[in-house]
Amino acid sequence: MDFIVTTAAKKLSKLKKKIRVIPGGTSAGKTFNILPILFSKACVTPNLSISVVSETMPHLKKGAMRDYLNILRATGRYEKSMWHKTDSIYTLPNDSYIEFFSADDEARVRGPRRNILYVNEANALKFDTFYQLMIRTDLEIWLDFNPSAEFWAHEELQHHPDAEWLTLTYLDNEALSESIVREIEYNKIKAYNNPNLTIPQLFEEHNIKNHYWHNWWMVYGLGMTGQVQESIYQNWSQIDAIPLGAVYVGTGLDFGFSNDPTAIVDMYRYNGKKIFDEVAVGTGMGINETVTYLKKDFKRRVIADRSAPLLIEEIKRKGVNIKAYDATDGKGSISYGITVMQEEPFLVTKRSTTIVKELRGYVWEKDRSGNLTGSPIKHNDHTMDAMRYIGSTDSRMSKPIRTRRARLIT
Repeated sequence: MDFIVTTAAKKLSKLKKKIRVIPGGTSAGKTFNILPILFSKACVTPNLSISVVSETMPHLKKGAMRDYLNILRATGRYEKSMWHKTDSIYTLPNDSYIEFFSADDEARVRGPRRNILYVNEANALKFDTFYQLMIRTDLEIWLDFNPSAEFWAHEELQHHPDAEWLTLTYLDNEALSESIVREIEYNKIKAYNNPNLTIPQLFEEHNIKNHYWHNWWMVYGLGMTGQVQESIYQNWSQIDAIPLGAVYVGTGLDFGFSNDPTAIVDMYRYNGKKIFDEVAVGTGMGINETVTYLKKDFKRRVIADRSAPLLIEEIKRKGVNIKAYDATDGKGSISYGITVMQEEPFLVTKRSTTIVKELRGYVWEKDRSGNLTGSPIKHNDHTMDAMRYIGSTDSRMSKPIRTRRARLIT
């Protein structure tokens, strides 16, 4: 892993006020540049206490915590003896430490004080949670987020006398590959009739080709605050783990094509509610790897993306109970599946970080006049499709498949 001093790193290092608010677009390098700054502070200042906080522990493990450990390993600074994996604390020889914990850990949110706080993806936290952390921090507070819509930071910190704001975009991150830059900038072409416009012109209605991609470009391309877009699913909440006694119903499988990821999602029922649990999401997942996941821990009953009959047949030959998502009489349509999923509240395990992310960004497409079309945006929706395959199929089963009762997972 090659490291260069990016524009983002230079801008972040110049911040001086206690509260440092970092909105930014996709691939701007917010987390990857804030973490080394915190590590450097811990190295040069004895007895410094630093807390890195995010929405849930699974989110931290797949995000900021993994980035931190990867940075240390890539730069030859990682010492196994300093990392307490159980407590998620990295302690330096000078007794400074960096700890990682989740915002749903009430004891630690309202627990001991610290010198420096870093809240990763702050817009996923409630204000009261942030405030409890803030009043227990005496030196520095860092917050980052994608500004998809206004939230408490805009009201509480926009004019705070001890706060400064720094917006970062992908253009501040020279470490990005050309292919990622091309992919980001291609979305501008999808957004506007003429992508070569000034920023004020991008807001003029006649220049907007697609309202979703216009909003996407504002938020993830330019790091500007976007407009609230109502998510398709409003009837879900997170659960710590699959409870004992939950009944496995089946698994949804959405095949990945080209650069799209394959998504595998298990569904359980407990006390009348559906529970979805992310098994695997990844690009470049071949047949053998997919089958390995489908056979992991127990035999699954799989409902798969019907657009790939040859893949389904090959997986079936390898001993997996699999069939294509039923499309008869319109009951396999996207709108039908969404309607079924909207009929009753459902739960998602906290370790299902991709599902949670996609749920929050799964919105209706709009036409050029800004009217809803009745079709969801086809973007970052792979676990949504997998959930829909099994979630709407279950509602049509005369005898739901119940192959196993769940053990407690973490």
